[in-house]
Amino acid sequence: MLICLTFILGSCGNDKKSGTDGNDSTAVKVTEGDPAICLWSSVTLKASPEQNGKYVTNIYMGETATFLGETATDSTVKNKPREYVKLKLKDGTKGWVQANYVAIKAKPYAVKNMTKLYKRPDILAPGKDQFEQMQFVVVTEEQDGWVKIKGKKRADSWFKDFLIKIENLNSTEADITV
Repeated sequence: MLICLTFILGSCGNDKKSGTDGNDSTAVKVTEGDPAICLWSSVTLKASPEQNGKYVTNIYMGETATFLGETATDSTVKNKPREYVKLKLKDGTKGWVQANYVAIKAKPYAVKNMTKLYKRPDILAPGKDQFEQMQFVVVTEEQDGWVKIKGKKRADSWFKDFLIKIENLNSTEADITV
């Protein structure tokens, strides 16, 4: 009887650990009020979360806004649903941008020097890629002197995730602006 009771209580564990919400437990959790950094040179902020939404203004690479905790999917484009997030700019302007053009809960940095990019957090596991000095990146995770960054080399068409040592990055506003 005691063994059966132990088994039943043990199998009733915490729902949050079971992953029933569909989220990856290793993913960074974003919440209302988190910073959102623009990754693209210029992105349209819209009044509604739709491809044809009314233009409000543009936000620019490195500009930081506040995530308002709202997301939406625009399914009007055939076979290409687009995810949108609602942001508030520093001047109070609110609107929607495509989620893949911003990094939420990230920090902006500039690469200090020509820097190797790594596959794993181990100096013996370098990748073939490297970033140039003053390349704009955002840090999405930090651990033991290594950081996961999201960035785009000039020759790349889209952003990629890489690992790099934190000491190769600079967080001064002037360098990030350059």
